[in-house]
Amino acid sequence: MATFVMATNNTPYGKVPVLEVDGKPVAQTNAIARYLAKQFKLQGSDDWEILQADSLVEALGDYNLSSMRLFREENPERIAEIKKEQAFYLAKFEEVLSSNPSGLLVGSAVTWADLVFAATLSSRPDQVDALKSYPALSAFVNKINNLPNIKKWVETRPKSDPPPTGPHHKR
Repeated sequence: MATFVMATNNTPYGKVPVLEVDGKPVAQTNAIARYLAKQFKLQGSDDWEILQADSLVEALGDYNLSSMRLFREENPERIAEIKKEQAFYLAKFEEVLSSNPSGLLVGSAVTWADLVFAATLSSRPDQVDALKSYPALSAFVNKINNLPNIKKWVETRPKSDPPPTGPHHKR
């Protein structure tokens, strides 16, 4: 832990992730992801697709905030409210996927939004369980995770534990 704390003392905002570009550190997850999306041509094919991808990733961030609140919440009524909020987002994401014949979130080519969604929604057991009620979302995550380069990376990447899910992860 001390090594991690020391390492984060040398980051722009005292947190990770940090990407170094030309010897200069850049922080913040979505800023880094957008930059890499541009570098690897995963933004979207035009300004509208770029905007849609950005909007979806921001909405996924809101969904993630509700997940974090759920892990800390102990009040049963509040837990029910948070679960309702999560279901709202998952239903919206399901609608987006169901309306696109490509089976992707935006357009007909994989974007950074697809990668972020698949990684997020398959990273914890509670996320995987939640997808059982959303067939398009579940098929989408499976589709992205089975892309040859994604599948190869997942199979060969360094072992890591899933993110902690807190005391209420079985809800």
